[in-house]
Amino acid sequence: MNSVVHDVKAATGKKPLVQKLEGLKFKRKMANGSEAMMIITKCTPPAVYEFQTKTHVNTHTTSYTIEAVTEHTCEVIYDEAVESKTAMARWNNILVGGMLGFTRKKRITRMLDGIEALVIQQHKDLVSKIEG
Repeated sequence: MNSVVHDVKAATGKKPLVQKLEGLKFKRKMANGSEAMMIITKCTPPAVYEFQTKTHVNTHTTSYTIEAVTEHTCEVIYDEAVESKTAMARWNNILVGGMLGFTRKKRITRMLDGIEALVIQQHKDLVSKIEG
């Protein structure tokens, strides 16, 4: 959730409370220079985070769901869906998605590995603080 708050602050200049993220709308500059409307549709820390990225062509819905497996492990479910406004955009998404699917999977895997490393480090820091 810290990265979400950071993204909102970078885009708006305001640092919202995590409890106030759901329903938040803001504009964000994309890597290609275009602008998109970001809408945080679900935010139930630490279990669910979902947002939509709306452009003039598509609406991307991305969600992360964290489910406990055991007391010390969890499973992260990542889901992404794209709705297109036109048939041409739909075909473009299918073609580009097929070509870039491997790259996207690698990017998501790296991101989840980073989150895992952060959680492990935070746990180690907490344990050493308690023991020390």
